Amino acid sequence: MRKTKIKVIKKYAVLSLAALLFSANISFAEQTWEQFTQQAGSSDTAGNMQIQNDLTTNGSALNLGAPPVPGGFVINGNNHTITAGTTADPQNNPSFIINNQPNAQTTVNNTNFTGGNIVGNGAAIQNDNATLTVNGSSSQKSTFSNNTTRGSGGAISNTNGGIVKLDNTAFTGNTANGSGGSEGYGGAIYNNSSAAADAASLVISNSVFSNNNANNYGGAVANYTGKVDIQSTSFTNNHTIAGDGGAIVNRHTMNIAGSSFSENSSQRSGGAIINGLSVSGVNPQNAVLSIENTDFSNNYAVTAGGAIFNSGNVVQDGVAYTNVLNIYQGTTFNNNGYDSAGNRITQSGGAILNNYRSTAGDEYTDPVLNITGTENNKVQFNNNIAGRGGAITNYGEANITNAVFNGNGQNENVANEKTVLGGAIYNESVTAQQSKGVLNVTNTDFVNNVANTGGAVYNLNDATFTDSNFVGNKANDVYSGGAIYSGSGSNTTIIAKNKDVYIGDANSLANGMDTIYLNGTGTNSDQKATGNFLAYSNKTININSTVSGSSSDNSEVVINKAGSDGTAYTGKVSVNGDAKIENTTISLYDGQLAFAHDRNLDASNKLNLYGGTLNLLNNEFGSYQLRAQELNLKGNTNIMLDVDLKNQKMDSILKDNFGSITNGDVDNKYTLNVSQMKSITEAQGDSARILFTDAPELIGHVTNKGAGIVEAPINKYKVTQETINNPVSGGGGAPDNGEYFVFDKIGNSDSIISGPVAAQAAFLIQDNLYRQSFANMDFVTLMTPEQRMAWKMRNKYANAGYHTGVYAPNVIPEERDGFYVRPFTNFENVPLKGGPRVSNVSYGTLIGGESDIVELGHGWDGNFSFFGAYHGSHQAYNGVSIWQNGGTFGGVATAYKGNFWTGVTANVGASAAESHHAFGSDQFPILMTGAAWKSGYNWGLFNNKFIIQPSYMMSYTFVNVFDYTNAAGVKVTQDPLNAIEIIPGLRLIGNLKNGWQPYLGVNMTWNIMDKTKFYANEVPLAQLSVKPYIEYGVGLQKRYGDRFTGFGQAMLRNGGRNGIALTMGFRWALGN
Repeated sequence: MRKTKIKVIKKYAVLSLAALLFSANISFAEQTWEQFTQQAGSSDTAGNMQIQNDLTTNGSALNLGAPPVPGGFVINGNNHTITAGTTADPQNNPSFIINNQPNAQTTVNNTNFTGGNIVGNGAAIQNDNATLTVNGSSSQKSTFSNNTTRGSGGAISNTNGGIVKLDNTAFTGNTANGSGGSEGYGGAIYNNSSAAADAASLVISNSVFSNNNANNYGGAVANYTGKVDIQSTSFTNNHTIAGDGGAIVNRHTMNIAGSSFSENSSQRSGGAIINGLSVSGVNPQNAVLSIENTDFSNNYAVTAGGAIFNSGNVVQDGVAYTNVLNIYQGTTFNNNGYDSAGNRITQSGGAILNNYRSTAGDEYTDPVLNITGTENNKVQFNNNIAGRGGAITNYGEANITNAVFNGNGQNENVANEKTVLGGAIYNESVTAQQSKGVLNVTNTDFVNNVANTGGAVYNLNDATFTDSNFVGNKANDVYSGGAIYSGSGSNTTIIAKNKDVYIGDANSLANGMDTIYLNGTGTNSDQKATGNFLAYSNKTININSTVSGSSSDNSEVVINKAGSDGTAYTGKVSVNGDAKIENTTISLYDGQLAFAHDRNLDASNKLNLYGGTLNLLNNEFGSYQLRAQELNLKGNTNIMLDVDLKNQKMDSILKDNFGSITNGDVDNKYTLNVSQMKSITEAQGDSARILFTDAPELIGHVTNKGAGIVEAPINKYKVTQETINNPVSGGGGAPDNGEYFVFDKIGNSDSIISGPVAAQAAFLIQDNLYRQSFANMDFVTLMTPEQRMAWKMRNKYANAGYHTGVYAPNVIPEERDGFYVRPFTNFENVPLKGGPRVSNVSYGTLIGGESDIVELGHGWDGNFSFFGAYHGSHQAYNGVSIWQNGGTFGGVATAYKGNFWTGVTANVGASAAESHHAFGSDQFPILMTGAAWKSGYNWGLFNNKFIIQPSYMMSYTFVNVFDYTNAAGVKVTQDPLNAIEIIPGLRLIGNLKNGWQPYLGVNMTWNIMDKTKFYANEVPLAQLSVKPYIEYGVGLQKRYGDRFTGFGQAMLRNGGRNGIALTMGFRWALGN
């Protein structure tokens, strides 16, 4: 007897069923399916079916569930196919394969279903309040292919609280045609329940949906009232014939992760997905769709949402229903909005349309779009296109964080094919549909987007961009908004909160990119276009392209206006290079508005000063004076100005350069304070007098608080203010009425003396190195005579440590070769003689090797060492900052005889210095070298438990700052610094048990021959030097065993140096 073709193993042996199904010569094409379904229907228990050959049904379905089969049922298809047989009347005699009825628990493994054809829902499997699990494998999936319904769910229908789990399953060529246009949802799967409380559940993983079609909604999957989870699944070339959602429609809850959607299409909206759907006669519900780590590419829709359409909702019976689309990290949208030929087809929202509610309801609710990437895994929108909103069109509420919009708005495959409005984003409020049109964007980059108008963004309502950058975006011309087009009644806000923001880069202006155009049409709030630029403290908005308005009456640029919640914006808005603001009203409230060129504050503007600082420090003066249609002083405001002392000119406010100038009103007058001035020229004499303003409205209302001193390249000047306001201007030969500033020379500028200050700081580094070089000698000098004698006689006899109470080991670390490490740091201020008080922080580390102590003869013993050192420092004074970093190599030789000791050290090193000051920054190298000598004597008391140690150190230092030209164009030269330093000192040392040696120290330091000699354009500068100072403090030394010696020391300084010096270090003996 040949092998059977189908084997059914029941949990309880049913011999009659086995005899019927597995007898020889059974023809499944003619009899087996009917016999099998009859036998399965007569069983009241679970079963396990093994399919060993392809099957064709006779038009009747396998009915599972109670009645007639209440238990679980497992179908193992072994990769064979079940084909639904055809019927002459599919409406009355439908042809589908499995009817999974209430309470059934059915598992299908590695089985293929094809040919289902019904009028109702679910042409292959109907799952009604039951559990269905379909499994395949990565190499051989279970499949549903070419099943067709005139209702919904071309392959599977899951209803009334049913549970369907699909893993490694493929759906191909399934169709939901609908009946008369009223059905046709879910070309492959229809997931629905009659009530939300009994929501159906659908879980899909590692599966494939391709070439499925629906007449109305959801070419592959329709989720009406249920929860759907999709993992690691691909949707390719699915389509809706007359409706929305080429691959998916979601009306309830759906989560998608690690999946892909490509080449799906819709004849209306949502080329891949539509979220939220109005169904006549069906109660509304919240649709929530969440997507993570999923790719959308080459999807398109005819009207809206090339990849995703997120619909608005309603308020019904007092309940607000809201549709939410959440897109998370790792999700990408590439090339959506194209048809298969590469032509643009989507009218609005190439990737996403966040739409208003278009059908009737009591009230409308806006859809919510949340795009949330991470700093290291941003959501990507690349090369999407549509008629408006190349990537996104928003009519509702859109919140975008950590995303990138790159290359949207232009079809590279078709010549001259590009988005008309909003290459990346189109944002609008539609009043009739009560839509918000609110766009919030954070930490997002807009790069190389293109459109006729609004290269990156086209905004007709409220759009806020926080910590976001625009680079390489382009529109038709400068007045079309390469970065942003802001239309009538719109508010566009750019915020620098956690980082600096860039509108364009150095190439933008030359290429006509990244402009902002404020196209207001009237003076009312619903007609004016407003651009708000808000920078938090210590943050900068960098404008590198043109900001233009339609007119100064209809558009406004607002700088750092406090928020309605009281948030203060005190940062900087910087108009860089040849970028400018033109044809608008500029209103400055707080922080700083700075211009790289005076001319970039265009005369076509109106200028309202409510507060903050107008910064015109740009090394330009005279050739262009401040000009505007109007200047209105509406609050106390600061202004920063350039001065030309040589030609007695400055950035001025002259009445003839303004259409009008006003100051407050009759009862309230405000002050214009000149808070800082700078000159790049020197006065021809010791004094200069310059007119600042002749405007009657400002005379008597100008101050110079904060600008009492003016820096020029070489000298600085004391500033005094002179107000002249006579009844008749210029009468009797008197000067014309106005506010004048008088500049009197008082000494060198702080910027020019950064070289001399750096030289003195290098000298102080040398001082630190000398002291550290002698630290090992200090280790030995702290020893008692007995310890040194024990060491000296170590090869002649053993010392038993006969002095009770004094630590006297037979072997000490210093008797052998060793290496040492000594870090140091200083925190101090140095009131330089002839110069400023300098805050100085220095630091470094010596690393070296040392020989053992050897006998030199005539009672002398000694040793030597070599070291390398890293050292750095920072000086700060009067707004100048200097950094130095470098290295030094050197050596030390020491000698000891009895209680007397002496040593010499020499080194050579270099530092690289960088100075930052009012005119810019300078870099220059410094060469340092020198030598020092130190000697002392130990006087022991109380059996050498207490030692008095006078000492004397003397050093010579050579410091050469190489010639350089500073940022102000001044040639700085110098004669090298030659400094001699003498340092007498005294230490009081205690020798305690167990090797502890605390001490007190005091030194006095005199510096002689230490004056700097610098020249600026061959003009001698002030000579700087360090005044004498005293230092005092404590230290502690300890030997551990016969290898390790460590110490720490803290010394306070007063006088020419004020602060604290901290030192620590150790020596480790080598050898046996």
